[in-house]
Amino acid sequence: MVIASKNASKISAVRMCFPEYHIEDRTSKFYYTYKPENIDTFMCAYRRANETTATPFETVISIEDGVFSNAGRYFISDVCCIKEPQGFRFGCGYFYEISKNMYDYIKLGGNLNDLVHEIENNTSKSFPGGVTSLLSNFQHGRKKQLIKAIRNAKKANLIENPNRQMFQHLNIKRKYWISSVSTEDFKLLDKKCFNAVKKLNGKGGNVK
Repeated sequence: MVIASKNASKISAVRMCFPEYHIEDRTSKFYYTYKPENIDTFMCAYRRANETTATPFETVISIEDGVFSNAGRYFISDVCCIKEPQGFRFGCGYFYEISKNMYDYIKLGGNLNDLVHEIENNTSKSFPGGVTSLLSNFQHGRKKQLIKAIRNAKKANLIENPNRQMFQHLNIKRKYWISSVSTEDFKLLDKKCFNAVKKLNGKGGNVK
């Protein structure tokens, strides 16, 4: 089995989900320079798996994180694509709700984990799972999110020829939503994103 990533967290999660496989990490030929959104998250996972160097008999796994918008609400999640000789399987992790300010910051190239580190440095709080830990109110860490996406892909139906049309009506089921919009940590991260977006747009930023 091949994982199309050199990311230690992804490699560890794949090994936990497939303990019976010999797993190799390889660099994919496909790169993107933006944070994918909605259907593009699926397509990036698909392209990374499909364009990773592997023999016809090897299984390839790709995991991509992206942002999602649904009915005026915003989320981040991970999409796992498993490429098998017979076709492809797709699965998602939990959908963690983010604010419009967080969404705008991410789309401008920002990394929420950088702001979470600022919160850790300026307070006595610790978020060992990074932004996943904060957004889930300590329910989940990064590895648990990755494992959820991989396991959902493992049990998904096999698809012979993935294409954009099959994902046109993507629905985010409420049972997979993780919402922490009422927490103080969420509000603090939202303010930091607001200030960061203002600075990135050259307008300053002074919300405390």
